[in-house]
Amino acid sequence: MLFRRNSWEWEIDNNTFDIVDLDQFKNYKFSTLWNLICSIIMNLLHVLLFCFDIYTCINLLVFNKWTNDEIQPIIPFEISRWLFSGCILLSIVLIIIDWIKGVKLYFTRNISLTYLNSVSRFLWCVKSYKYFCLYNEISPSNFFDKRAFFIFFTFKSSIALIFANTPRQVINGLTIVSIFIDGQAETVLQSLKNLLKVGFSEKYAVVLLFMFLSFSIWLIFFIEFLWALILSMFVLPKIHKVHNQSLKQYICNLINQNVSNLSRKYHKS
Repeated sequence: MLFRRNSWEWEIDNNTFDIVDLDQFKNYKFSTLWNLICSIIMNLLHVLLFCFDIYTCINLLVFNKWTNDEIQPIIPFEISRWLFSGCILLSIVLIIIDWIKGVKLYFTRNISLTYLNSVSRFLWCVKSYKYFCLYNEISPSNFFDKRAFFIFFTFKSSIALIFANTPRQVINGLTIVSIFIDGQAETVLQSLKNLLKVGFSEKYAVVLLFMFLSFSIWLIFFIEFLWALILSMFVLPKIHKVHNQSLKQYICNLINQNVSNLSRKYHKS
């Protein structure tokens, strides 16, 4: 029901950026600017999450121990180190695959295909604000379709969240918990206070701070995923019952329809 494959997959709308007048999409409405800000924040959180964990991974591999010998994590260090490193490696592989696919779709200039892929959509939005405005017009305005789009794109990125991010965030979370269980909370808080005073000289505090921030960002994405799961219990049965389609088929058909309508309305003269 969710992502089943059918012949519809080859019926993606063929309209490209070359046939529409992009200048007519450019606007500075509050809703457009708000969506732009939200998009920037979410992309920034993804980058920060990866950077924080890269720093922690380097410390685990290079120093061959936690930065403070008093930390006794719940998961043994040897297991934590290689599990964390494996998750980082998996993240890098998934990122490379996503970017290879995204760049290929970017050069097709196909509006529907680039909208469906987060990397190609990001590249076109970076190129010009007009492309972001066009994509924003493609996005649905009614409540039900907004929920359907949210579920689809959240599930689409869930492989990285579940298999690459969650295991290492479990390590981060358990390590933070172990500090409080061992009664080291005061030491940690003091270290963090010192960090704010003297800068990044105390590696112990830096690692803990990055682990905490990384875990917090991951928690936002995980709650988002759980919310998508809850919504799917109401949205997917309705899509299947009313439209007799899978979620992916419904989303793609809706995008095709919106792109086709916009192409006719804003066709280059």
